[in-house]
Amino acid sequence: MSDRRGLRLVTGGPSLDQAAALFAEMLEGFSNFQTARGRNADSITKQLSTLTGLAAWAKAWPWQWTPELIDAWSAYLKAERKLARSTLRGRQGAARLFVSYLVNPAYAWTARCRELFGVAPTQVCFDWNTTRHLEAYEGTPERRPLDDDEKQRLFAAADARVEAARASSDKGLVTCWRDAAAIKLLYGSGCRISELVALELADLHRHPVAPEFGRYAVIHVRYGKASPGGGPRRRAVQMVLPWVV
Repeated sequence: MSDRRGLRLVTGGPSLDQAAALFAEMLEGFSNFQTARGRNADSITKQLSTLTGLAAWAKAWPWQWTPELIDAWSAYLKAERKLARSTLRGRQGAARLFVSYLVNPAYAWTARCRELFGVAPTQVCFDWNTTRHLEAYEGTPERRPLDDDEKQRLFAAADARVEAARASSDKGLVTCWRDAAAIKLLYGSGCRISELVALELADLHRHPVAPEFGRYAVIHVRYGKASPGGGPRRRAVQMVLPWVV
């Protein structure tokens, strides 16, 4: 049986069951492989979602994937799903790593596929048909930083919410106050949102270069952006703006 993409589909009772069971085993093995490499659970879950989504879109099992299929899938993600360049590259990378795992001779997937279906998986993602990381910044040109007036209006709006909650004895006063402080700290320190939400008072320290800032001169970030396969990075952010302190 074939569909509009010209792919051979696995149909029939026992064969379909065998194919689905083998694919599930592959995903479980890949998950274990990534865990052994040190990837975190959230990252692995996203990769597995990408792989199951690719198989469902293509209506083909991994041992049936071809470079042409990856090209069509990438075009679909770009044109119809409107994925950003970095997101597209990440999904292509998940597919590439998964197939590399399947064809690795250290594992038995190639032999099992040949035994069951007479065909083995092959690498289908290459440098010439996947998105490359060429620029340090991949945001769209339409996005720009807020200018000083825009930031002032943002801070003023956050402060206005605090005053409105205070005037009405709203139970959300503490939340509004927290949000206003968080917004100012984001713009004034350069912390990422994920770093900000993990901060504790114990992460605020003094610094001899800026004694006027007291104990708020340095932010010790403990949950910085992790590198692939690594844990959260630590870094220190020196405060330089008195109004933020």
